[in-house]
Amino acid sequence: MEQLNGANDDVISLYDLWLVILKRKKLIIGLFLIVVISVTISSFRMPKIYRGDTVLRIPQFEIASSNISSNDLIDLIGSIDKDRKAKMLPKTSALITDIKLNAFKDSKDKIDVVIDSIDKNAIVTATSELIDYINSIDLVKSTVKEEQEKLLKRTTELTSVLSASKEIFETYGKLLKAGKLVPIGFNPLELNKRISDISLEKQITEQSLQRLSAGVRTARQVDIGNDPVKPRKKMNVVLSGAVGLFLGVFLAFFLEIIERIKNKKSV
Repeated sequence: MEQLNGANDDVISLYDLWLVILKRKKLIIGLFLIVVISVTISSFRMPKIYRGDTVLRIPQFEIASSNISSNDLIDLIGSIDKDRKAKMLPKTSALITDIKLNAFKDSKDKIDVVIDSIDKNAIVTATSELIDYINSIDLVKSTVKEEQEKLLKRTTELTSVLSASKEIFETYGKLLKAGKLVPIGFNPLELNKRISDISLEKQITEQSLQRLSAGVRTARQVDIGNDPVKPRKKMNVVLSGAVGLFLGVFLAFFLEIIERIKNKKSV
């Protein structure tokens, strides 16, 4: 019997809850509609936010101790607040809503850059401004300049050695043809190979110098999505509906409790 009475109490309790919902359905539905309509209007009035993504490459140098890692560079830049953003992006700061810099776990010379903007066309310009700002940092400038000087010195040395080697090769060739040189201990193939090796090293050094002159640069083209990432209108409407319904039911039961307390006091 006690079990039956307990079951009846549960049924009555659920029924009472249902009666409260029916009693105050206008309040619940009204609050639900107010929240959904308000959020929907706000979502449609919010500006569309577009996102661009790219990867920056940090130049790496021969001396490991002078290299700047991606984490070091992110720490140097620091938190990108409103004032920092205005300094970094003098032309596009008003159009850029957010900038995120993330280091790759498997690479020390790359930084993932995510830029959000209300103007899709401003993302490329903002990326260029960001690169210019990074390359203007004192530590980056001094490190790049030091490495440039080393590469320039090495290029000059290789040019001098290459020129001298070519002159020796031509002179030996003329002497051999004239029969004035006995080819003992002299191998023109080895000398020619040496000249080729020096030329290759000089070419690689010049390429490194050319890449270094750009400092920090993009490793790939900026990828900009065609569709806005914000606002998420459908998600906002669904969430607002759930919140509005919850608030409506909560307020309905709260008012019902207040009303019952008043009735008990008046009896």
